[in-house]
Amino acid sequence: MSATPSARRLLVAALVSAFAAAPAWAQDAVPARLMASAATEATRWPGAAADAAQNPVTLRLEAGTTVDVLTAEGDQLRVRQGLTFGWVARTAMTAPTEAGATIQLGAPPPSLR
Repeated sequence: MSATPSARRLLVAALVSAFAAAPAWAQDAVPARLMASAATEATRWPGAAADAAQNPVTLRLEAGTTVDVLTAEGDQLRVRQGLTFGWVARTAMTAPTEAGATIQLGAPPPSLR
């Protein structure tokens, strides 16, 4: 059974409005990978200070350590390094860079041999 053109338009309009009303966290985009700008600790829960009983440290990041960013909540980022997860302050992270990397515009890509 085929849907009528008006039914299809109604369905498309409903889908468009559903995706247009994305939650606030979806609009708080952050890069997929970030690097610790200084030594920092990731905790089990966002926002609270590290505490061995209530909010333990789950991950210790040295300066330059790259992590996957999973989500953002205010000024906190949920990160993962390998199989370990934690929350860090957004201000403790920066865009990853390669030490000594240079970009030459118009140059051919490096050989993989």
